[in-house]
Amino acid sequence: MAKVTGAEPIFIDADFKSTVPGGPIGGQTRVSLRNEHMQYIITWYGLCAATSFLWYRKFIQKIPL
Repeated sequence: MAKVTGAEPIFIDADFKSTVPGGPIGGQTRVSLRNEHMQYIITWYGLCAATSFLWYRKFIQKIPL
């Protein structure tokens, strides 16, 4: 999306000092984006194939399920 809009690809992380003694420390964010595209492809195409098969058997072959 950054290329399309001409924006810079950035991530903003708030870095505030803790006001509570022993409280949370700012700036500890770790960003790790998972790449699960293949899993999504297999899931959705598998669901599409199963639905298409059942639809074909029900409406084209007229075989009761």
